[in-house]
Amino acid sequence: MSDHHDDTIQLERLVEADRPHPPAPDLDGLLAGGRRKLRRQRIGTSVAAVAVTVAIGVPAYAAVGALSERGDDSTGDVASDSGEPDAGRAGETECGVMLCVDPDRGHRLEDGELVSEPWVVSQFPSGTEEVVYVVRTEGRDLATGKPDEVNALMLGYRQHGSLYRVARTLQPGYEGRSASGDTVTMWAGRLLGAKDPDEFFVLGYVEGTPDSITWSTPDGDQGPVSHLDGSLIPGHTAFYVERLLPAGWDEPGYTQEGDAVRITPGDAFPPPLTIHTSDGWSCSLQDCGSVG
Repeated sequence: MSDHHDDTIQLERLVEADRPHPPAPDLDGLLAGGRRKLRRQRIGTSVAAVAVTVAIGVPAYAAVGALSERGDDSTGDVASDSGEPDAGRAGETECGVMLCVDPDRGHRLEDGELVSEPWVVSQFPSGTEEVVYVVRTEGRDLATGKPDEVNALMLGYRQHGSLYRVARTLQPGYEGRSASGDTVTMWAGRLLGAKDPDEFFVLGYVEGTPDSITWSTPDGDQGPVSHLDGSLIPGHTAFYVERLLPAGWDEPGYTQEGDAVRITPGDAFPPPLTIHTSDGWSCSLQDCGSVG
């Protein structure tokens, strides 16, 4: 990504971290409101026209650094349901495909207008659901660099009918371009909230509804992705891939001897991976992806 996008990412993370959090929203109300707004603004048409792909530059909104990997200073963003026991706070940390829910921490309640029904990626033993969803919210059009209302692809969880936002990932229809000139439509990250995860994931979307979507690596590994039809992002198919880090993966870190600190850069993240569709499209994480 460009330096401009990197600066935008940092600014947006700060904004996301400091915003106040309203009371728990009504999920049905959010969904109905989002649909009304979609009809008024004819978003379905505009999304298809701009090739609704999510700006992996959206880690500009990847509140990962601000909301999911901060330390105890995240308590200001905690929100929970009132009245009923909170399943996500009653037991041990629960982990899904892309995130973990810690019973001692919380995340901001979703206050954007829900555009479509959330995609349930996994369900925890407590009943909490790991979800991916799209909201209409304030942000920045990464193609123009101007503040605007945008569609944002969120990663979070649903608990007692309320949505909790963990990471803001991509922006279908309002995405930026990578250094290679490709539209950013994939977002790679580690298992959010986990300690020393040995897995990584890729969340993204492709145009249309191809018969199949697969992944491949330079050493010849390949396989299918988990995907959903166009009900999440109009005109596009959302997908995710869950992979183990390569054997011998060298984590970045540092060692200290006295006053001297030695930084060990480790291997570049994410590991090489390419997504392919049955209609002939393909793109690598390096060209069409961003890191959360």
